[in-house]
Amino acid sequence: MTHLTHPHRSTILTPIIATLLVAASVGLADHRLPGDTRAAMIERYGMIRPRPVETDRRRALGYPDPRPGDVILRDIDELAARMQPILERDDVWDTRVGEYRHMQRERIALVSELEESGYDGARLLPLLETKVQDVRGVWDRARRPVAAYSKILDDIAERYADHDVGRVAAWYRMVELVQIIRHAGLHIAEPDLERLAAIDAAMPDRSVAGILLLEALHGEKDATRVTRWHEWILENLDPSTRGYRIVMRRRIFGAPIRLQGEGLDGAPIDTAAWKGDVILVDFWGTWCQPCIAAMPHLKELYDRYADRGLRIVGVLSDHEVEKAARFTKERGYSWPQLTDRTLDHETWEHPIARRHAIGAYPTLWIIDRHGVLREEADRDRLEEQLVGYLDETE
Repeated sequence: MTHLTHPHRSTILTPIIATLLVAASVGLADHRLPGDTRAAMIERYGMIRPRPVETDRRRALGYPDPRPGDVILRDIDELAARMQPILERDDVWDTRVGEYRHMQRERIALVSELEESGYDGARLLPLLETKVQDVRGVWDRARRPVAAYSKILDDIAERYADHDVGRVAAWYRMVELVQIIRHAGLHIAEPDLERLAAIDAAMPDRSVAGILLLEALHGEKDATRVTRWHEWILENLDPSTRGYRIVMRRRIFGAPIRLQGEGLDGAPIDTAAWKGDVILVDFWGTWCQPCIAAMPHLKELYDRYADRGLRIVGVLSDHEVEKAARFTKERGYSWPQLTDRTLDHETWEHPIARRHAIGAYPTLWIIDRHGVLREEADRDRLEEQLVGYLDETE
């Protein structure tokens, strides 16, 4: 399939989109409040509603003039410091997600105020990218202000069209439009899929690339069509992108898999030779402390179940092969390690890990006795999972 390189919005989609957006915006007008009350509420609630893009509209609604840029930046940094602990603690996310979304709305308003202040320093573009991500984060909870958030993205896309942040904002806007069309039960024609693919192709190494096309294909009943576009994603997007990862995971799990390469000693490794055994695949590197911490438990399991047909093979994503060889020998981790001695500091990821879109370390796979990749292991249930597969043919 031809690699598409010229993104533009679909002329076929435009009339439908315009009609739907007009309908969606009905009832989104702001309630008017007396001036003093309005100003007090704006101050009290930290301007949670998105600041209007238009200057005259901000003034009509009672928004104060922007403060100096350094003052706004200080507030942004203080807010980020309060947000970070919520992101770092998985155990508090469910109970504090509402609080986090509230702070995202505050940050959207602060970055908008920073733009209005005339600030054009080095932090502007990174903060605009953060603003785009925050808009997407609060989108589902936006309810009434959704049209205003759409306008924020349109404004960034137009004013920064020559920068990455503008392209990302335009991309998110297209995701929204595709969702509107799909939720209306309308079928997206092939020429429009090609145009959407072109938009994804314009930023092949951005983490979000591929999601636009997958969103358009959601619910598609023509399996041949879906497969064709999945192939396009795998051929044209970087393995680090979300689109590539989603397609690859759908493709590999539940299907036979064969891993081949060289070991630490240069000897060939081929998992096809181990058919009949259960194989635990460990993606790791010496730089990864959680990987190192998990390996004693892997050794315990290997020693306990090797006589029942358990094998372990490591996939070393690390350019320091000799360091890994010393480490595994000293610790008694005797299972084979797939290595690549051509890796360096910049390209440290093993080709097997990169091709299969391994996004986190350590990652553990389980291959059953028939050579089928069954699942990604849960480290908290690893022994239980392995015993289940070992019991399958015993």
